[in-house]
Amino acid sequence: MMKVFARYNSQEDHETLVDGILMEKNIRQRIQELQQNQQKIQNLSSDKEVSIQESSLSNADIIGQQTRARQSKQLRMKTKEEEKELEFHR
Repeated sequence: MMKVFARYNSQEDHETLVDGILMEKNIRQRIQELQQNQQKIQNLSSDKEVSIQESSLSNADIIGQQTRARQSKQLRMKTKEEEKELEFHR
């Protein structure tokens, strides 16, 4: 395809044109690489965000389970105390 331009331009002009086209190709490739890297970074950060949210949820679940276990234990202790008190009054 470059032969078409070669007959209208001098050797120096033709080389300048070809160099410009190659430089443009390299720049476009680099832009594409950078965009792909940017997309990968965004995906990683969103994955970390999801992981953090899941971790927070699991931490909240653990805390909730611990709270329920404490409440259940306190209720059992209160019930045992009440039973002892009833036995004492009999």
